[in-house]
Amino acid sequence: MCFLHSTGQQCVMISNLPSVIAYDICRCLSSREIVEACTAISTWRWVIRTPRVRKLLHRHMNRSAWLDKRLCEITLKQTSLSEDDVCEMVRYHSMQADLFKQRSSELAVLMTKRPFRCLILGPAVDAVGFLDRFYATLICLVDTKSESVLYSRPEGWMGNGIPIRIPVEENAASNDLLIEVSTLHARFKADRERQSSRVNDSFIVASGNLTRQASSMIEANDFIFYLVDAHQSRSSWDEIRYELTTVSQSLSSNQTLVVIGVCETSSIEDGEFACASAIARNLGGVERGPLAVAPTNWRVWCLKHTNSHYLNLNEIFRWTCFDFVSKRVQRHGEVGSDSITFSSIWALFSKWF
Repeated sequence: MCFLHSTGQQCVMISNLPSVIAYDICRCLSSREIVEACTAISTWRWVIRTPRVRKLLHRHMNRSAWLDKRLCEITLKQTSLSEDDVCEMVRYHSMQADLFKQRSSELAVLMTKRPFRCLILGPAVDAVGFLDRFYATLICLVDTKSESVLYSRPEGWMGNGIPIRIPVEENAASNDLLIEVSTLHARFKADRERQSSRVNDSFIVASGNLTRQASSMIEANDFIFYLVDAHQSRSSWDEIRYELTTVSQSLSSNQTLVVIGVCETSSIEDGEFACASAIARNLGGVERGPLAVAPTNWRVWCLKHTNSHYLNLNEIFRWTCFDFVSKRVQRHGEVGSDSITFSSIWALFSKWF
């Protein structure tokens, strides 16, 4: 590719542009565009090493509130990330975010086809006072008209879930995603403050296996939200890994696992990705522990809250529904209405995966 010089109409190869012009061009690009341009044009590679661009790329990743297996493999493989690692992370994260943003509307027919079932559990769920704040957010999303449709319980199920509706897209006017959120506690409320152990006298795990109640509840849900305190003490992680490994091993390939670190916004400003990475590292990463044994896809999220408001809860629900539906499309060729065909869906995903 070449540019015409404004004075003499001389063709100049883009790779031969003066450094100041190359830098000015990159200042107008997004993080992903900078990575694509500077890795494709070898003479522009130096731009990535400049303090401003390096800071921009790191900020891009630091503001990401999630990581999946691929990002976990990159970020946890060594103590310090190389230039190539950062570029690959920005490229991959941007591609996934663009795919989610661009294709959610095209998959809306499938995503609104039936209600989703979500089970939440984990040490944060059993923390004293957490559910009061968490459900204060969910109550604002409750869909009272859905009770007669949703409340069908498997054997061993205790209590009714809360049906909520959220927009299938962030700026959508209608609330199309219908999700039933249920809770599984490790013990009775009166015992939670008195008993700190996750595995002693637990309703979830007994003698290294899931209890009958926990097994039936997990099996009946589309995705599992396992909530932890992002600042969990080091001594607690052994029991968390033990419990979550048992849960992970019980999942089918059709289900989705989401590990969520709950953290106050002021404590992780521009550090969401570091928070999610720390949780993945404490769980053992992709080589050992609950994430390694999970037979399904998973994400680790940072759930930000201020006072009683959980800022990105809807985003986590939307991404999880998208992951669940796109996986079914890929594996089973599930289709929605006449307006969407298997061939169009397959063409949509085959170029990305």
